[in-house]
Amino acid sequence: MLTTLRNLRPLSRRALPDLRAAEAAGFCGLPVLQDRECPPGCGACLPVCPGGALARTGAAIALDLGRCVFCRECVAACPEGKVRFSSEHRLASGTRSGLVIGPERRAPTPTAASAAFRRLYGRSLKLHRLVLGGCDGCDRELRACADGHFDMGRWGIDWVDEARDADGLVVSGPLVDDDDDARLRRTWAAIAGPKVLVAVGACAIGGGPHHDLADARGFFREHAPDLFLPGCPPHPLAFIHGVLDSLGVA
Repeated sequence: MLTTLRNLRPLSRRALPDLRAAEAAGFCGLPVLQDRECPPGCGACLPVCPGGALARTGAAIALDLGRCVFCRECVAACPEGKVRFSSEHRLASGTRSGLVIGPERRAPTPTAASAAFRRLYGRSLKLHRLVLGGCDGCDRELRACADGHFDMGRWGIDWVDEARDADGLVVSGPLVDDDDDARLRRTWAAIAGPKVLVAVGACAIGGGPHHDLADARGFFREHAPDLFLPGCPPHPLAFIHGVLDSLGVA
């Protein structure tokens, strides 16, 4: 027994004691757009964005976090230095339109889950991950949420292997063809309601580099996600904070 306790002691130091106050040091997080207007006719940042996340509206630039792959090519391309990336990891939004930032909106718009859902799952939420191809980067970060460092299980949030055992579905990766759509529909149907749908990463939310294949995304037009978590990939803290904020957990 003493040997077991000695072996477990170093692992206890890995856990973040106050995860809500933790910072994602070195993380490429929330983009910051400067207040000053773009010069007339300037659009140097637009063609370099692989996700088509940037758009010019008048003299200002808007950025869609749902398509942004956080490559920072726009930072190098902008001659005015209007774009930079901070380490802020709180990127979740309850609506798709809430992911578009610009001069009038500096950060995504969070939205809490319904009161009925929060009463039912606020202390125990079982989630099933569905990976629809892609690079697997988002799923690796999602798996890390349950490890000994981040330990989202302390709030009763856990991954389950079977959709029928889940309270919600977390989707990552690009949805590019009918096979992906059919697989997603089967998995969603296997979860008993009430249930929550979470879209994670640029590929799942806006297509990312695959945004030109958006016609295959019929499922998301019929079933709007309850939570959008942008990133390429998002930080584990971003996912955990997004779910906790949605559930109203302090």
